[in-house]
Amino acid sequence: MITKGRILDAIRAETSAGAELGTLLSFVCKHEEELHRWPLQDSDDHATIAAFVRDQAGAGCSVSVAGLGVESTTGSGMEAAGPGPGSMMSTMDMVREVMEAAVQPAVEAAMKPAIEAAVQPAVEAAMKPAIEAAVQPAVEAAMKPAIEAAVQPAVEAAVRKMLRHYYDLNFTPRSASSRYTVCRKDALEYYTGSREDPSSILCAVSGICLPAKDVIAGHIYQLRWHMLEGLDLDRNAPSNILFMQKKIETAFDNFEITVLPVHHKVFLLRQSISNLVAFEYILDADNTAADGSTSGGISAGPKKQVLWGELHQKELSLPGINKPSDEALLVHAQRAFRFAVKNGWYRKSDVPALSYGDNEILRRFLADADSGGSGVGGDLGCAKGNDFVESSQVSNSEGIGEV
Repeated sequence: MITKGRILDAIRAETSAGAELGTLLSFVCKHEEELHRWPLQDSDDHATIAAFVRDQAGAGCSVSVAGLGVESTTGSGMEAAGPGPGSMMSTMDMVREVMEAAVQPAVEAAMKPAIEAAVQPAVEAAMKPAIEAAVQPAVEAAMKPAIEAAVQPAVEAAVRKMLRHYYDLNFTPRSASSRYTVCRKDALEYYTGSREDPSSILCAVSGICLPAKDVIAGHIYQLRWHMLEGLDLDRNAPSNILFMQKKIETAFDNFEITVLPVHHKVFLLRQSISNLVAFEYILDADNTAADGSTSGGISAGPKKQVLWGELHQKELSLPGINKPSDEALLVHAQRAFRFAVKNGWYRKSDVPALSYGDNEILRRFLADADSGGSGVGGDLGCAKGNDFVESSQVSNSEGIGEV
């Protein structure tokens, strides 16, 4: 079956402008109700359709209709229009149909852009407030859950990535500022009860009394690190300082060793140096081990060596009852373990649990600094579950997920 529009398009394409075009268009319009019987399809080409219409209309035999120059097909039995009223009406009908078929589409095509340009903006301007008031809230309400479900995880992941990058840049090793010694006397008073400069000082990590010139008052939470917002920690407080032999203090600054909070046990993170010498000293009356043993009063005893491996799992040696800040130790240990794992010094499975009571600021720091997932734990270098809300000792052998 073929449509009227398809037939008219074919006639216009295959017929030159003039009388024949008008005759064929009029013929099609008059026989519109019979088109469904014609053996034509919309898929037929223009030439085939136009030839069929010519055959039907007898377009090959043409005469003038009422002297108007409109062709008629006498060969098909159609009589030329005579001078009566009926013939005039027939002629007018034919002219009207020709106009409708040939002129109206052209007029509509010419007018359409102008109408759209003039009317559409006005319609849109009039309808926009109503559409926004009625549709937009419904669309937003319908889309909000989907948007939150799709976008929020991506935003949170991006924020966590930025935080990890920030902490990696901020909490870096090799900070010379940790050797800042203005607070040395305050630290001496805090740990020993005296502000006087002694001839020897107990190295908290090795447990050996060494000449004061060989011992550094090193900061745990280093001076150049940005202070975590809300963390109640004074960088220059004596509890943020540990007295350490020079090379040990350098290793502490470089994250090669760290000290666990609460347990106060030393961890050698760069285990490849375990069999290397950390430092040498001469055991004499002024250089005493933490257990009180000396060389028996000999002024110049044999030279002793301390290996890095001997410091691993060793408890801090402190001369009095005051302890270093567990908050500061926790931040240092968390960053040190992460640095060690990242550099291949330490295996994730060997990282111990880190805990410090119920400090919410530190809990958020550990959760935000390295978390690749929600909640506490995961890629943190810290304990999972309730370790952050318990102040009890946590086993050093208790493993954690990731650092």
